[in-house]
Amino acid sequence: MENSKTFFMSLHTILAGCGCIFNSLLIYVIVFHSPIIIRTYAALILNFAVTDLLTCIVDFFVQLRLVPIGWSVVYIANGPCRFFGHSVCFMSHNFMLHLLTHGYYSLLLSFSYRYYILLRMAPRRRKVLIVLSILYLPSFIQLISTFSIESPPEEMLTLEYTTTAAMVVIPVLTPIASLYFVEPYRRKVRFMLRITSAFSQTHSLPVSTTFSTQQTF
Repeated sequence: MENSKTFFMSLHTILAGCGCIFNSLLIYVIVFHSPIIIRTYAALILNFAVTDLLTCIVDFFVQLRLVPIGWSVVYIANGPCRFFGHSVCFMSHNFMLHLLTHGYYSLLLSFSYRYYILLRMAPRRRKVLIVLSILYLPSFIQLISTFSIESPPEEMLTLEYTTTAAMVVIPVLTPIASLYFVEPYRRKVRFMLRITSAFSQTHSLPVSTTFSTQQTF
């Protein structure tokens, strides 16, 4: 048991360390060596890099372990956060979850931007940053909601359900973005919808005719 704990703590440390190095290098290249022609899109890449860098730092700080017990799951922190108390570990874990959520929304924005510049001129960097700030709001609200750790039980029960339900929104929106912004997929979906609509109309006509005939007799 102790060997497994040591192995996975080492794995967390190695992966988080590599992630910090790679993302720090990417941030340096973006900030100091981005060509002017991709300066706007570089802001989106920088957003990804900063988000991933913070995620790696928090992952090393928490080093979370999940232990299933019956119908429940217990979160155990093995990282340095345990020296600061369980509340710090809990809030750090929630901070990492909000970073992961923001990363998914940022991926949606990246798809949208690449599709947009295929049809129109690239927007100004300021507009992209404004959209990025608006896109961060759901993740920020998710983070703020976790600060109610000392709330009454009835309020905590509401937060427990709403927080987990809100996380399902991400995998719902992600395929919709791909189906809409990727041209071949969008054409295929439109074709399937037309086929379905034509099939429904074809099979609804005989039913209406039979009903009218029966009413006549």
